[in-house]
Amino acid sequence: MARGSGPNAEAAFQNAIDAAMQQAIAAEVSAADWSRHGQTYLALLRRNGNGILRGWRELSSVSERHLSGRVFRSEVAVEVDGEALRERLHPKSQTASP
Repeated sequence: MARGSGPNAEAAFQNAIDAAMQQAIAAEVSAADWSRHGQTYLALLRRNGNGILRGWRELSSVSERHLSGRVFRSEVAVEVDGEALRERLHPKSQTASP
């Protein structure tokens, strides 16, 4: 489960999906590697995440009024293909045949 917020419902939902992907990536790499390369990993999966995010379900979506304006919040549950994620994060090295 992951949560996100934003200036509109779509931005809050996308922020929650990103948070879920961050959780999945952080579970597959070391803390030091996540600290150094976490945003790069996330950008990689945004560009080419086919097969990794199997599905999602929006658990809640709410709108709140604040002095600074309206804030939307979204909570999602996602299904991630762990094997596909590991392969994308740690591709097997290609060796050339003689």
